[in-house]
Amino acid sequence: MRSSSTRRGVVWCAVTAVAVVGLALAAGVGARPARGAASGARHFTFYADIKNERYINNVDDLSRGEGHNPFGNVSSVKPPTNEKTSGPLAGDEAMFAFGLSTDADHKHSAGDVIFVCWYNFNRDGLCDAAFQLKDGSLIAKGAFNFASQHFALAVVGGTSKYKGMSGAVTISALGAATQTQPVYRVVPMLQAQRMSFTIQPVS
Repeated sequence: MRSSSTRRGVVWCAVTAVAVVGLALAAGVGARPARGAASGARHFTFYADIKNERYINNVDDLSRGEGHNPFGNVSSVKPPTNEKTSGPLAGDEAMFAFGLSTDADHKHSAGDVIFVCWYNFNRDGLCDAAFQLKDGSLIAKGAFNFASQHFALAVVGGTSKYKGMSGAVTISALGAATQTQPVYRVVPMLQAQRMSFTIQPVS
């Protein structure tokens, strides 16, 4: 006949085993949604070649505002006179159009993208990007400096096969050699670009 201590040991082992099994099942159940979410992620890369650009120079509004600014006088620090080498200045706008390809040689077209940027101080800009692809469109936005060779935008939505998607696109300029020659000023946004996407359905 077993002693009471032996019986207590058997009961304790049984309770422990049940608890371990329960935790394992709970962990398995919790892991399934994570795997499902990961499987919904999409990764792809496009290569962009500049097609066109347009600018709006608002420098004249700086002089018109001197002494007539309803929020007080403008800064006594004068903006650079040569905006071609010092700009863009606060208030300037720009539009950049790129053709997209699935390969670095731009032999297989994938669509187009247009960037619309509004610049503030220190050449920092807030940009919206609209990617028109063969199976839908993606909208992205973010802030980066005019001289940045690498930056990222948040993907905030899309249409057709990209409806309900979010994520990010990382963009890298591919060097001054890809600008229209001769190069008088190195401008990353006028260079060929590599655009790498990571998107997934919004939970």
